[in-house]
Amino acid sequence: MIPLIVRPVQKLGRFLVWLFPLNFITLHYAYYFFTVLLASVILWGSSTPPRSVHVPYTDALFLCVSAMTLSGLNTVNLSDLNTFQQVILFLLTILGSPVLVSAVVVLIRKTAFESRFKSIVSENKRIIIPSDAKEAEDVSGPKDGCRSGESTAYSSNLDLMLKSPKGLSTLSEGVQGLVGRNSAFYGLTAEDRRKLGGVEYRALSLLSVLVPLYCFSFQFLGAIGLGAWISNRQPEVARANSMKPWWVGIFNSISAFNNNGMSLLDDNVTVFQSSPYVLLTMGFLILAGHTCYPVFLRFIIWTWNKMLPNQQKWHDLRVTLQFLLDHPRRCYTHLFPAKHTWFLVGSLVFVNGIDWSMFEILNIGNKNIGHLSTPTKVLDGLFQAFAVRSGGFYVVPMADLRLSMLVLYVLMMYLSVYPVVITMRNSNVSVRYVNLPVVSPSSSAGSGRGGGRGDGNFKRIVLFADLESTSSMQRY
Repeated sequence: MIPLIVRPVQKLGRFLVWLFPLNFITLHYAYYFFTVLLASVILWGSSTPPRSVHVPYTDALFLCVSAMTLSGLNTVNLSDLNTFQQVILFLLTILGSPVLVSAVVVLIRKTAFESRFKSIVSENKRIIIPSDAKEAEDVSGPKDGCRSGESTAYSSNLDLMLKSPKGLSTLSEGVQGLVGRNSAFYGLTAEDRRKLGGVEYRALSLLSVLVPLYCFSFQFLGAIGLGAWISNRQPEVARANSMKPWWVGIFNSISAFNNNGMSLLDDNVTVFQSSPYVLLTMGFLILAGHTCYPVFLRFIIWTWNKMLPNQQKWHDLRVTLQFLLDHPRRCYTHLFPAKHTWFLVGSLVFVNGIDWSMFEILNIGNKNIGHLSTPTKVLDGLFQAFAVRSGGFYVVPMADLRLSMLVLYVLMMYLSVYPVVITMRNSNVSVRYVNLPVVSPSSSAGSGRGGGRGDGNFKRIVLFADLESTSSMQRY
């Protein structure tokens, strides 16, 4: 009887493991799925009538999904929710931020490096007599059977377009490429990790701090700026919806940076039609959190690299920053090479320029917005161009626009993802980790044996192969 029960359970378990393998993408889905489910139950159970409307569970689930996936749709006016429910949506918007999620990917890569370092150090501890030829061959030698004396011929016959990162020639004398450490490391301290991992590990470590700092700084400064402005200049707008001005500014800034589109005000951003500071600040946050994020991040790294003093103590940091600029896709999915970044900038200027100009042209003679002054129309058109493709806000009611304008907006929303995706695919690079035997300068200079295996001093080289755009698109 027991086997009849156990076997189906085992088959079901194997099927579930096959259907949901324990990998990053499964954990990614589970993170969104269970976070939304938990938040929806909390939001549904935290209704406090008559001070706030009772939210059915279906609406609570929809609001939570919309907030965490940054869809920006809502079936209930957010001003009708109590403060605790608004805070839940606020936190879900942050937890679903693509910038924050991408930072987690960097941390995972950094952790993978550290795990690999532990295994390397464990292997190095097994080396007992480095000068012994047999031990050097078995432990430190290359696994492909290539001898140390054949290293030059082997590397010259590689049928690959390999090159070492720019600016890294001083890292290891006489060695081309990014050179790791040898068996001299027996402990895995923080300093050992830095040396053992080389510049790529330092680049990941830098990004693991820079990306969260970028995410926090823009949202924090935007929240302070918008909250202070609304509190001092237009507090009546927030109070008309029974909201506190500071809370409206903070919520809108977070929603703008994460391209959510949710607003605590029933009229969204239409109440700020004639407020340049609000529209320009939110427009900048919309760009910084989505389409222009790779551009701004590269600009920050480039500026940092240029501003570093030309002193020896800053050498490691300069090399790390230069590595990020020369090989950005090795370290981060949202950091592109220079020419691809300029392509992204040009695409965004072109697409937003079309949206902006068409807003002004197609709405000529539109009586629904005829009461707006010319400077206000120009500013509103610019903000709408930034917001309509991914931001989700609207500064002019959609019903007041002409049908031709709405058709253009639908088309632009469909095309909104292409500039970043095309840039991401075209900037893909192939990375090849090759264990090449490299004789240290001290051993090769005095050997004169034509490349014997006596010393057995080898170093691991990480070589980089940049593929053409067409092949990289096929590999993505």
